[in-house]
Amino acid sequence: MLRFISNTYRPRQGFVVVCDLSQGEWVCCNVHIQKMCYFPVYGLKEGALYQFRVRAVNKAGAGHPSKATEPVLTADPLEHTRTMVVKVDRGRTITITKDELEGEIGVCSF
Repeated sequence: MLRFISNTYRPRQGFVVVCDLSQGEWVCCNVHIQKMCYFPVYGLKEGALYQFRVRAVNKAGAGHPSKATEPVLTADPLEHTRTMVVKVDRGRTITITKDELEGEIGVCSF
């Protein structure tokens, strides 16, 4: 969720959020003008770096973009809820994600 602060004193209609996909090209993230000072950005690739800018929009059009954010590395915030680490012999571990599980897994003892 991208949050930003509005400190403009001019009447505004909303905001446009743009992002850079680490390729030097700024693309628009939202289709419609965003009225609130936050915007959930969907469709980002996990493990990729992104930077964001915001442009205020009023009757005259879109203003100059804000200073870019620091690069943000995307990650799955719920990964820990879908991952199970199983300890095996000699300190080794096996990591299993729920996405890889099919049906029930039984553990055998020898």
